[in-house]
This record gives sequence, structure tokens and C-alpha cells, in this order.
Amino acid sequence: MTWTLRILAAAGASLGMGSIAAAQSASLDIDRAYAAELKADASRHASLLQSGGSGYDGAFHIGDASGNNRLNINGHLATRWIGNLTDEDDSTVVSEGFTHGFEQQYATLSFNGNVVNPQITYNFEFELGQADRDEGLPGILRDAWAQYEFEGDAEGFYVRWGQFKAPLLNEENIHNGKQLAVSRGPVNEFFSPSWSEGIMVGYLSDSFAIHGVFSDGIRPPIVGTGPFFGGPTAGTAFSGADSDGAISIRADVKFDGAWEQFDDFTSFRGSDRAFKIGGGFHWQDGGSTGGPAPVTPGSTADYNYSLWTVDLQYEGDGYNFAAGYIGAAVDVEGGIDAVNHGVYVQGGFFVADQWELFGRWDFMSIDEDFNGMGDEEHHFFTLGTNYYFVPESHAIKFTGDVLFASEESISVAGGSGGTTNRGDTGLLGGTDGEWAVRLQLSVLF
Repeated sequence: MTWTLRILAAAGASLGMGSIAAAQSASLDIDRAYAAELKADASRHASLLQSGGSGYDGAFHIGDASGNNRLNINGHLATRWIGNLTDEDDSTVVSEGFTHGFEQQYATLSFNGNVVNPQITYNFEFELGQADRDEGLPGILRDAWAQYEFEGDAEGFYVRWGQFKAPLLNEENIHNGKQLAVSRGPVNEFFSPSWSEGIMVGYLSDSFAIHGVFSDGIRPPIVGTGPFFGGPTAGTAFSGADSDGAISIRADVKFDGAWEQFDDFTSFRGSDRAFKIGGGFHWQDGGSTGGPAPVTPGSTADYNYSLWTVDLQYEGDGYNFAAGYIGAAVDVEGGIDAVNHGVYVQGGFFVADQWELFGRWDFMSIDEDFNGMGDEEHHFFTLGTNYYFVPESHAIKFTGDVLFASEESISVAGGSGGTTNRGDTGLLGGTDGEWAVRLQLSVLF
């Protein structure tokens, strides 16, 4: 090869290497620029979240930079399979033997947060699931309230107005998705108040809480409950089927732990001890409330209804215990004059970090004046397990349990008032000895 050719070959090789190096350098510069852009974009998102923006911190939310306005979106989805086994020779219900099926008992959306400043909060909750079957509607407005929390010398006091549940029963105050069993127990479902409209004032300190409510009244457990008896009162006109007046009060004393620990019944492994005792009282009457046609004055029955309860809740390192007593008296002029009682005891413990076992006993004593069937005593036993897909979280949870009613439960499991919720308990009633197997997958966000 001549020197000329060698020089040209060397020059070509140098140019080729230079081109490759230049291309690699250009590619590296592009990568660096892209990485810088991603970093800047991430910083902008972080800054946006810190100053309001949107994101997830236990709730999906949007807000402004000041924190004075924020909207949270929460929801609950509970899909169930229930199998019911009754005594074919004794059953008085239409379906005899084994009955089973799926149900979408709860599908709720909640929109809550604060407006103008953090002291003014609000909540709107819509229930879209099977729980609305009696109303025959695709969705029901449940919670619809606003609340103002005081500061300064009045710190700890608040006032709430709108539609809400009177905070009477401890079990009722705990969210559907944070129960120990598939559902609240038969005693709670029998005595449970419905939503009502009114105003509530309260006070919360480190160790004491008290709430007082003046409202349209709650749903009294009376066989045949309807507008005649003044319940339920949620969504009614100011002079519709409301009680003449209703007052509710509840107080709790906390001895250990934080109030947030009582938002559920579960106590995960590693949790601190928490213990509280509480009680409540409710009174309402009817007989004078009416309104324009077609509702005539005095359209509600002449009755008095009162409810009282005491309960306790204890949580430890991987175990929990709760118990309560509920009593209610109803006196309808020319009709029912009865006093009913209920007791529940439940407890659970973790056998592994994500597996929990639990048991429960419910007892009810029904006055013979209540149903005309003679004094009745009802026992309900529940055994089950929870699996928490996310450790120490109710976000995704599987629950399976077996509920056994040892006595004939027609007076507390069927009918249109003063009964347990069939969709929740899985009991059909009308038989001595009844089993309900319940499986549920719950998603809570």
C-alpha cells in the first residue's frame, strides 16, 4: 500500500472514530438533558403536592396552596356471598332448606374536606349498593353535613348541621369497612338509628368526649315502622313524618391510647393499648307533627320512644375486645308498650401478622307486647377470620364468618320494622336454628 493510501485510510478511520465519538457524546448529552427534564418535572410535581395540588395521602385529594380548600374522595366496595341454611320441617319463610347468592351490600362514595379554612369541614356520602333495595332507588344520599371547629379558648368545641347519624351506638359509629365481622351484629342492627336531620354540638379533649343532638328523630324499632311512627326521618320535609322532637347525647371517657384507635375494632400487632368506656341516651315523641295535604296534622302516632346504651372498647398488642348493652322503651297510645334489651360481646386476636380470628355473642330479650308472640330470648353466635392483604391496613380485606341463630328469629329478622337487616346478617328468620355463611371482599379507599 502506498503512503498516500495509508494516509487516506488513517484519515478515514480517524473520521469514523470521531463520528462515533461525536454520536456517543451527542447521545449522552440528550440522555443528560432528558434526565434533567425528568428531575425538574418531578420537582415541579413535588412542589405542587406540597402546596396543595393532588395526590394520595390516605385519601385521593385535590387542594389549593394555602390548605384552606381541600376535597378528599373516599369509597367502600363490599361484595358478599351468603349461604343460608334453615330447618325445612320448621321454616315459615318462602325459601326453605339452603338459599344462597351474591350481593353488593355496600358501594359508597364520600366527598369530604374543608372549605374557606381548615376549621370548616364537610362530608357528602352516597350509598349505591344493595342496602338501598328497600327504597327502590339506584342511590341514596346518606351523610350531608358541614361542621365548624372552634379555636382559641373554645378549642375542642364544634357544631355540626345537616343530615347525619346521631352518635349513640358505639358499633354504629364505626365504619362498615372497619368492622370485625362481615357486618355489624344483630343487636346493633335491631336497635340501630337511621340517618336524621338536625344540629349537633360537641366537645373533644384528650380524654373526654361529649356530643349532643337536636334532630327530627331516629327510626324507632317498632313492628310496622313507617311514616305513622315518624321514621326514618332523613330527607323528609320540615313538617312531614318527623317526630315532635328528639334529643340525643353520648359521652366517652378514654383511659389509654389515642381516639383514632377506636375508629375500628381491630388492633394490629405492635399496637399500643387503648381503652374507653362510653354511653348514650336518646328520647323522642310524636303525635303532633303533620303538614299540608296530603299529610294532615297529627299524622304521626302519639308515642314516646327512648333508647339508652353503655359500652366499652379495649385494644392491645394484636388483640381486641368490645362489649355493650342497649335498651329501648316504646309506648304507643292505644298500642305497644314494651321494653327490649340487647347485649353483645366480641373479641379478636392475630394468629399471624395478616390473619385475625374473632368471635361474637349477641343476645336479645324481646318484650311480648312488642310482637304479640310472648317474651322471647334470642342468641346469636359468630365465628370468623380476617385476612388483611396490606399489613396493618383495611384497604383490601377478606372476611369469612359463620353466624348461627339458635332460636326462632322471625320477630327480629323479618318484617318491615324493629328487625335486623337481612342483607347484613344473612338471616331470613322463621325457624328454630338457622345458619348463615358469609364471605366478603372489601375494598376501602
